[in-house]
Amino acid sequence: MDAGKYKKLEEYLALLVKTAEGLERDGEKVLAIEKYLKAVDVILVMAEAAPNYPAWLQLTDKADSYQKKVKSLIASASADTVSQPPVQKLTQPHPLASKPTDQ
Repeated sequence: MDAGKYKKLEEYLALLVKTAEGLERDGEKVLAIEKYLKAVDVILVMAEAAPNYPAWLQLTDKADSYQKKVKSLIASASADTVSQPPVQKLTQPHPLASKPTDQ
């Protein structure tokens, strides 16, 4: 991969991570997860083009770090969903619920 394409990937990665961090701060965990996952994809493309083993290792470690972040956010988002208050029940029964059955 030429240097220009690699530089564009780095810039795109920085934008994805910045966006994901902002979404996470705003409590938009699901959207943050999407951005972090896209960042992982970009990092792995960059790792494939890495010129040497140390650069590859650094990038794959970064991808692993974001994958762990995603797992943590998934668990947190799931916990938030479970801890939400239950939906209020209707105060009046459904009109068909009290209809007598024919025998």
